[in-house]
Amino acid sequence: MIIGIDMPAGGGTAGAERDREVADYVERLVARNHRVGMAELRAVGRPTARVARARHLAMYLQRVLLQLSCEEIGRRYGQHRTSVSHACRKVEELRDRKFFDRRVQRLEDRIGMVLHPGRLH
Repeated sequence: MIIGIDMPAGGGTAGAERDREVADYVERLVARNHRVGMAELRAVGRPTARVARARHLAMYLQRVLLQLSCEEIGRRYGQHRTSVSHACRKVEELRDRKFFDRRVQRLEDRIGMVLHPGRLH
């Protein structure tokens, strides 16, 4: 089950600002669906396994769907670009598990509605 949150306003927002808004939306969506606080998701340091998985997933979705660079994503989380790359690889490995893959696909579909309003998903 994917828990919903308000989507960012679409339309006339400029490119970089729109990317930031959608990246924030991705974080809120992942945090809520993994029952992790935003402060935990962005906290610097070694998180619990549950928080790490949520953070990795948020990084992955921002990388794959928003095509943000590893450097940009790393700045959002106080991480080095190689840590972002590692997180993305971990999520790709976990997607071999059907249950996890279905969960990620639902999140991707939800984010796709924000990125491409009006398209069937």
